[in-house]
Amino acid sequence: MRSAFAFALAALLFVDGAAPAQISPEARAAWGFDRSDLTPDPAVRFGVLANGMRYAILRNAVPRGAAAVRMVVAAGASEGGAGEAHYLEHVAFMGSRRVPEGARARLIRRERLILGRDFNAHTGDTDTIYRVDLPRSDSAQLDRTIMLMREIASELALAPAAVERARGELINEARQRSGPDDARERDQIAFFAPGTAIARASLTGSEADVAAVRAEGLRRFYEAHYAPGRTILIVVGDADPAWIERRILAHFGDWRGGDSVAGPPPAPIDPARPTAFRLFHAPSVPTWATIASVSPLDRQRDSAAQRDRSFLESLGADMLAGRVLGYRGGDRPFMDAEAQVQDYYRTARIARFAVRSIDRDWLMALEVVEQELRRALQYGFSQAELDIALSREAERLNGAAAPQTSAELANRMTAMIGAGIIVTAPGRPSDSAAYLARIRLDEVNSAFRAAWAPPGRLVHVAHGRGIDGGEARLADAWAASQRQPVEAR
Repeated sequence: MRSAFAFALAALLFVDGAAPAQISPEARAAWGFDRSDLTPDPAVRFGVLANGMRYAILRNAVPRGAAAVRMVVAAGASEGGAGEAHYLEHVAFMGSRRVPEGARARLIRRERLILGRDFNAHTGDTDTIYRVDLPRSDSAQLDRTIMLMREIASELALAPAAVERARGELINEARQRSGPDDARERDQIAFFAPGTAIARASLTGSEADVAAVRAEGLRRFYEAHYAPGRTILIVVGDADPAWIERRILAHFGDWRGGDSVAGPPPAPIDPARPTAFRLFHAPSVPTWATIASVSPLDRQRDSAAQRDRSFLESLGADMLAGRVLGYRGGDRPFMDAEAQVQDYYRTARIARFAVRSIDRDWLMALEVVEQELRRALQYGFSQAELDIALSREAERLNGAAAPQTSAELANRMTAMIGAGIIVTAPGRPSDSAAYLARIRLDEVNSAFRAAWAPPGRLVHVAHGRGIDGGEARLADAWAASQRQPVEAR
């Protein structure tokens, strides 16, 4: 799994410090461009309204006539009452000041949109994203879509009757979300980042949480967290950016939402946390052994140096997972392996390595994550492994250089902005090839070791049934594995 950083690799080649002329000093400050050595993509029109709402507009004619609109609100499941952010996302489609509930449904049919495909929303831990894709739009249709986003941003009715009508669907979704994979992920978050807002959050809330939500609570959450300073509008499509900018100003310029509510200070992440073990078992949960090293989040602005570091770390992670995935079949039956070094829900920095056993052999999976990580840290990776990883990166970058649809570009921009990554121009294949050719094995090994520098290891095992001895048994198995010598590959 790749982080949003993967979208930005080629921009490492264009660090000249010169800002595009169309970005005002106010927009440069609001977007943080004045605190980075990276050059924003000159094809994107970045701006900020007087009320603090930011916007980014990109003209793109693939496919001709299409447009994609994304509204990102920095209010997710880690804020407000349990389940409120997700509940609000659903009720956002059920009536507002200018578009009553029935009129909204008629408007969606008129625009020939399919809810869930062309018109949808998603609640994450720290933000909520509203998405509209217009396969064939004209100026009137695009203008109506921008108007709809303003209605969602500040004009929702949140009628008690609508809130009640939404409850059954939301309870059903909460029930579905309580499956084994989601439960394992939430248990890991609580173990890797205890005491933080994301550790307390649940994307949908439990069935009991959903049953307890009331219209007045949603209104309080909405008015406290949906504010111009927390909102970004992204528009990509086959339309004049200057016209889009005028329509954004016309619809959002008079928004006078309250000041953004500051959340509590983030819980501290202890970089010296000692090795600890967590056993999670639930019926039908796949058998995963995961090891993590967690450190405080680096809150510096996106920069060329940070991108260099992140890319080297990602290469090391890919090679580590590749060592296990190469064991498919034979006497090491592994279904999957994952390795990442990334920001962890904007809360911490995490290096993580996980192996899924196909036959529920948790002990073998635990031994492999311990020994393969130790082998990589002790001996490093080989030039042959790096050559394979770089070849795969070249293929991926060449594919990314092909023309992208407006929806794909809007998703790319949304992911980068959400991760605090400056949207920079995509690189040419020749530039990407030159950058990859400069990568050296010793740099990759050094970056990989630095990512795993915190001494403690957080060991999480998910299994479909209990293990005799529980976490003490995991600790014993870990210690026994550490006594086994490893050799260089």
